[in-house]
Amino acid sequence: MFSCPLLIKKTIFFKNKEGVHESKEVFEELEQIDYNTEWVNLKKKLNSMKVGLRVRKVCGTQDNLNQILKQGTMCLHYSGHADLENAFTQAEKDKEAKA
Repeated sequence: MFSCPLLIKKTIFFKNKEGVHESKEVFEELEQIDYNTEWVNLKKKLNSMKVGLRVRKVCGTQDNLNQILKQGTMCLHYSGHADLENAFTQAEKDKEAKA
């Protein structure tokens, strides 16, 4: 599973024109992971093991994760960034902006 683009919410502190300290939250896109190379390497490793596995590559959304787990997935490889507490998908950012 993979999720892209991935954004991180940061708080920026600054002084306004009147010299008063303020802060605002901004979203920054995290550097993309080279999913294609990772996928090629993963397939090579699985093939070298000569194990009969069915493999699917899907976008890392909550719905896809729920569906995959309901299907009885025995092994899950997730490609992502480690700071999950502050990470947002573009869809989550858009939803938050509409609120």
